[in-house]
Amino acid sequence: MRRHRRKKLASTLRTDIPKPKYPNHIWSMDFLKDSLANKRKLKVFPVIDEYSRKCYSIEADTSITGKGVCEALDKVAQKQLVLPEIIIIDNGPEFISNALDE
Repeated sequence: MRRHRRKKLASTLRTDIPKPKYPNHIWSMDFLKDSLANKRKLKVFPVIDEYSRKCYSIEADTSITGKGVCEALDKVAQKQLVLPEIIIIDNGPEFISNALDE
């Protein structure tokens, strides 16, 4: 007889995502995945302003690590005069890496 393991639940309380009120209030970052015609995987990493829906950066590569996320954010910080108050991310492996913590 097979035993079903319980699904892992989030260890912290979830909070409601606030609504953006003006430009540069909330930015969101996430990974989009696709595959090429030759079956290679492709990752796309956009940084988007939630109020104006402006995309400040978009990185595409076959592999993007936590270090690549840091480099992309540094590029955006150098270009923009105003940085966001809130950044929304998920708990993906690229966002919980030691490189991003530093």
